[in-house]
Amino acid sequence: MSAQSNPLDYSGKTVLVTGGGVGIGRGIAEAFAQAGATLIIAEIDADRAAEVKTAIPGAHVVICDVLDRATPALLVEKVKAVSGKLDVLVNNVGHFVHALPFAMLGGDQIDEILDVNIGQLLRMTSTMLPMLRAAAPGSSVINVTSIEAYRGIPYCTVYAAAKAGIAGFTKSLALELAPEG
Repeated sequence: MSAQSNPLDYSGKTVLVTGGGVGIGRGIAEAFAQAGATLIIAEIDADRAAEVKTAIPGAHVVICDVLDRATPALLVEKVKAVSGKLDVLVNNVGHFVHALPFAMLGGDQIDEILDVNIGQLLRMTSTMLPMLRAAAPGSSVINVTSIEAYRGIPYCTVYAAAKAGIAGFTKSLALELAPEG
């Protein structure tokens, strides 16, 4: 099979993975690295960032907080410095944050759950979209959601709502961007 016909060959492609230092994000980062991608990994934890830098040679690890509204622009600059283009954005960051009955959640807690799970994803995608469009056809946005988007889960109602929101956002964005490749 030629390199061009192999869908798992990401040589010459640049991939940004948020939360790529642990868990699903780490697995995604490792898979893209094995497929030959140039990797930029956003990771909040300095120890995990150092560990992933050692485990994935050549990965460009940025210690940052995706909840910080300045981070998407910082990552655009990093992508431009590393390769000048972005082919794949992997929005992986998410967390239960406050596992409590809905009636016990305060407004600030609800806002935090929403921002951790969907707010930052929307901001990251919006900021990266010009670079992804420039790399089209064939650029991609991968949004990691959860089974909780499709089933009920006590004490994580806002988390489940955010994850369902990601599913709806992904489907709608795919329809918007499909004509552009």
